[in-house]
Order: sequence, then structure tokens, then C-alpha cells
Amino acid sequence: MREVQDNHRYRWRFAFVLVGLCLSAYLLNGNAGIGGDTVPHRYLPLSLLCEGNFTFNEIPLGRINAKGQMSKPYFLVRGKGGGFYSIFGFAPGVMATPLYAVAAWWNPVFSFRRIVRLGKLSATLMMTLAAVLLFFAFLPWAGSWGAFVLAAVWAFGTSSWSMMSQALWQHSAAAPWLAAALLCLVKGQSNAKWLSFSGLCLGMATLCRPSNLLIALAFTGYMLWHHRGSFLRFAAWAAVPAVLLLAYNVSAFGHPLHFGQLEASRSLAQWKIGSAAAQTFQWSYFPSGIAGMLMSPSRGLFVYSPILVLGALGLVLSLRRGGVPLLRWSALAALLVVGLHSFWYDWWGGWSYGYRLPFDMVFLLVFAMCPLWSHLKKKRARLWAFGLLFALSVGIQGLGALAYNGTGWNARPNVDRNPQRLWSWSDSQILYYLRNYRWNKSIQQLDATPWTFQICPVRLMRPTSKR
Repeated sequence: MREVQDNHRYRWRFAFVLVGLCLSAYLLNGNAGIGGDTVPHRYLPLSLLCEGNFTFNEIPLGRINAKGQMSKPYFLVRGKGGGFYSIFGFAPGVMATPLYAVAAWWNPVFSFRRIVRLGKLSATLMMTLAAVLLFFAFLPWAGSWGAFVLAAVWAFGTSSWSMMSQALWQHSAAAPWLAAALLCLVKGQSNAKWLSFSGLCLGMATLCRPSNLLIALAFTGYMLWHHRGSFLRFAAWAAVPAVLLLAYNVSAFGHPLHFGQLEASRSLAQWKIGSAAAQTFQWSYFPSGIAGMLMSPSRGLFVYSPILVLGALGLVLSLRRGGVPLLRWSALAALLVVGLHSFWYDWWGGWSYGYRLPFDMVFLLVFAMCPLWSHLKKKRARLWAFGLLFALSVGIQGLGALAYNGTGWNARPNVDRNPQRLWSWSDSQILYYLRNYRWNKSIQQLDATPWTFQICPVRLMRPTSKR
């Protein structure tokens, strides 16, 4: 693919405008999203700053039942030495710790509301950084204006806005590392030194969200096939996060191959859908899983982000003879991510707004629009079609960012116990929030969640040494 030449003076102007737009849009609702999977990530920094460890024993975190008793939440599992650890790993919480440290310096008392807001701010900053990194990754092939538009597609026309910027998910922490990996691979086309660092970025993305190992494997194949001279350095950098993960597993669970999410998979399935036998991947889930993640009315990738149809077209076109190798391997990575989650019993991702599980490969779909950009801008009709799809995607995602409250459609009745609702157009999640926008907006508060967390205000104090 031929690089687009443009005026370098405008690049940083576009980047700063993108930062301003992301911060404004992501913080527009003045609220913070809530999801059960995000809870351990926003409390882990407190444990690190207060106790210097990864356990949650010192934080009375749990679910209050009808009798006023607190039970252990699904996202904690007992590990080595009797300590409770997050089943979703440690990387997102560690990445958010510097922000919490600054907040602790300003005021050492952390209320529930303040903790939730810090979790959202952490996610917002991570997603903004990812958008800027993608802008620079798209620059060589789309020019300043094209890169800006495509970065905006990812930032506002996908779940980046409605979900990942609103609470600290694993996806939120992985996004800047995936974007940085793509930037290194793109720069590596002209300077091989950058290729090595993509290994570190892919390893960190996997550390944040283990399923990103599939993306890392796809690009490992790309390195072996097209850049063997840089592969050893690539592998050495990728090994650093792997060693950190294995060391954490030994410390937390006593074995390098024991992972928290696998340890808790049976109880997690029991909690979510009422069946402990459904924690494994099964072939029988694939037909509904693949169709549901792409086209179902309440979780479909192309329903909530119609603009991504162009990205899918770009990946298909890259498979033709003479296609760009990096795009071909990107197509493989995207297929692996979607394919993996299609075999999972919970392919809809629990309680969320729109698609969540395949989000990690969405940046590859937007990347695949780069070779299409020069063709789109040549004819006014094509630009109008692009603009219409973009506006529709932004509208749908903006609806979720402003009205989604964590419960609402997901709880009426519980979608995890009634997944057939995902296929109803008349009872779709988008229609529900359009019809009930004002009411859902009015209750979009920090406590609009089926979980009530019993935690007193946490005061961070320096540990005192025993004499």
C-alpha cells in the first residue's frame, strides 16, 4: 500500500483535536458506567496503595442479599494462602494505580462514589490514548484527514464510547496496547526497529485480556512469515509480560498455569445462567454465537456499528492476490477473536450495551478501511454513504453512553437467563432505550446496579513498621 504524503504540521493539530473530542464525549454524561466485571479493577489500586498486595481481603466487598448478609462476589476467587484474588487479572488495576496515587495525595479518603468515578476516568484516559495511537497508525495510509476520520470512527462509532470509556474493563486497558502494537507494525514497514516493540505491546494486551493471545498469535505468524530477521527480538519483548503473568499465577494460585478466570469458570456459569455444566466451549454454541455477535438485534456488531461493514469489506478485499500482508494477517486475527467467542456459552457478554466480547478486534476492522479511504473520497455519493453509516453508528453509541444504566433492558427479564431476547427486533435493546430515554437517563446514577457494595470510605495510610 502506498503511503499518503501530507503536511506534517497538521498532524499534531488533528491529534490534539481528537484528544479534546474524546475527553468531551466520554465525560459528557457526567456519570460512570457500572459492570460487575469492572469492580475488581477499580478496587485493586486501593489494595496496592494501602496494603502493597493483590488481594481483596482488606476490602469488605460483596453482594448484599435480602437478609442484609454479604456474600462473596463472583469476580473473586480464593487463592494461595487463603487470599481473595480477582478472576480478571491484575493488569488493568495496575495501569490505573498512578491516577489513584495522585488522587490519594490530594485526598486519602475514598468513598464508593469517588472510586467509581476514578475507575471511569482511568478508562477514559486509556481509550483516549488508544484513539490517538490509532490516528498515528492510520496516518501513513490515509493521510491526516483520513486518519482523523477513521480514528473518530473507532472512538465514537463503536463500543469505545458507550462501554469501554465508561468503566474500567479489561478491554479498556488492552486498547492502548493493541493500538500501540499496530502503530509499531505500521512503522516497521519502513524501520524494522519498531517491529520488536510490537511484541511487548501484544504481550501487554494479552496480560490485560487473555483472549488477545489470538491477536498476538496472528501477528506472530506475520512476523515469522515476513520479518524473520526481527522475530527473535519480537519474541524476547513479548516474553516479558508472559513472565509477569506466570509469576503472578504462582504467587496467587500456586501454579504458573492456574488462571483465576478458569478457576472460577464453573461458579461463574452457575451464577450467570444457572448451569455449572456450561463453562466450556462447545461446538453447539457456534451457529448462534457467530450470528449473534455479528447480526443479532441486541448484540450484533454490524447492528450497533453499521460503519464496520466497510471494515469487513476491507478485510475481504485484502485477501485477494496482491493484498497488503499486514491486512491479511489482521483478517486472520479478527476471525480468530470472533470464532473463539462464538463457541462460548456466554457469547453475548452478559449485561452490557451492544457487543462487548469481540470489541478487541474492532480496531482491525477500522484499520482495514484505510485502503478504502482514497476510493471513498473520490465520489460524493460514496462519501454520503460513509457519512450516513458513520452518523448512524455514532447515534447508536451515543444513545448507550447517555442512557445505558447497567440494568434496564438487560434485567427485564434477565438476559443471561433468557438469551432468546437477543433475537427480538421488537424488544431490542436499542428500541428500548429510544422509547425510555428520559426515564433511563433520569436513573443513570452510580448506584443504578443490581450490586450494592458494602464498603466504608477507605483511608489510605502508609504502613507503619513494627519496632
